[in-house]
Amino acid sequence: MRIKIFAYLILALAGLGVHGQTISLTPNNGYRGQREKPFSITGKGTHFSQGAHIITFLKQGASTNAITLTNLIIVNDTLMSGRISIVSNIPIGSYDVQITNNEDTITLTNGFTINSPSISSITPKSGKRGETVIMYITTSNFSFPLSNDIYFYQEGSSNYNNVQVTEPHRRINDSVWQTNVIIAEEASAGLYTLRINTDSFILKNAFTVTGAPARPITNITPNSAKQGNTLNISITCANTSFINNPPYGISAGLTRNGSNTTDTNVRILATHITSYTTFDATVVIYPNAPLGLYDISYSYFYRENLITKSYGGTKTNAFTVTPSTGIKEVDLKATKIYPNPASKQVTIESKQNIENIMVFDVTGKEMAHKTPERETQMYELNLTDLAIPKGIYFIKVVSHDGSVTKKIIIE
Repeated sequence: MRIKIFAYLILALAGLGVHGQTISLTPNNGYRGQREKPFSITGKGTHFSQGAHIITFLKQGASTNAITLTNLIIVNDTLMSGRISIVSNIPIGSYDVQITNNEDTITLTNGFTINSPSISSITPKSGKRGETVIMYITTSNFSFPLSNDIYFYQEGSSNYNNVQVTEPHRRINDSVWQTNVIIAEEASAGLYTLRINTDSFILKNAFTVTGAPARPITNITPNSAKQGNTLNISITCANTSFINNPPYGISAGLTRNGSNTTDTNVRILATHITSYTTFDATVVIYPNAPLGLYDISYSYFYRENLITKSYGGTKTNAFTVTPSTGIKEVDLKATKIYPNPASKQVTIESKQNIENIMVFDVTGKEMAHKTPERETQMYELNLTDLAIPKGIYFIKVVSHDGSVTKKIIIE
């Protein structure tokens, strides 16, 4: 005996079972998880009126309560409207629709279809190794929450960790979801398939991983020095995430333009990470260093899952070695700038008469230029009058014998 699970309607369908009576549903399909969507039933040869009747959905002859109808309204003899809801685990496929009263039954075979969910598209369709991208996933016939078990994989590979979809997933509308995708540095380049395990539905070859993002050196300050000088320079990079904490570290070197080998007469002796995108370096230029342009390169080392990894970048024609004046260059240690950090004023002491004082920001922009009114080996630089914002700067002290540049923090 068939067990009927049904929704009761407060309506009457006069003359059900009379020859020529038919019904149709609009829309005649739905999807898992949809809630309170408008629908209508249109009759032919019917006389819909108020009373108690039953609308039943059947799969292979068995009724189901996975589809429910609410807010039913009789519009006229041949039209009723309401809202339809569908549970998220209902089987996919076609369903018969029956309208019955105590005397008659109208059956619409395969009158309603539960559509298969699918992934329509994703945006963007590609990303570089080492990037995190914001992705929009467009689905069809899909209304329930996006599964946490969603991932990318390459055909024939069991590694699902190189391109990871992370929470939170944000619903934009009924069909579009926003999520984050993290592409590992070691992810293989090529096509990846997207899979949502809620229903194990996929979009093949949906996403392309390309080479690692460029992490170039974007700025060097200062970018020149004379033979025989030792100075500190600040190097700014793009798309980096430097961390100043062992086992993380950074190394750098200078090579003559067009050469693949480091010149021993121009050396970077020490480096120090100062932010996610910048690091300082101490450059020693020996008196016999070749003149001209030099390339600067760096390598950043870090550990991930107990594996040492690295990335780096290069800037060509980045640094210039200029001729010595033939006079002994300024002694870096003999020139003092204090206090450091400073807020209102700094004192500059030198063994030579100070001719000019220049202040540069980390991009190389000149922020101030002062010339002492008389010969002096000590100069008080008033930072308040200069109205320089807080940050990292370089003070260049020029004397008859040469110049020296030192970093200072203004706070």
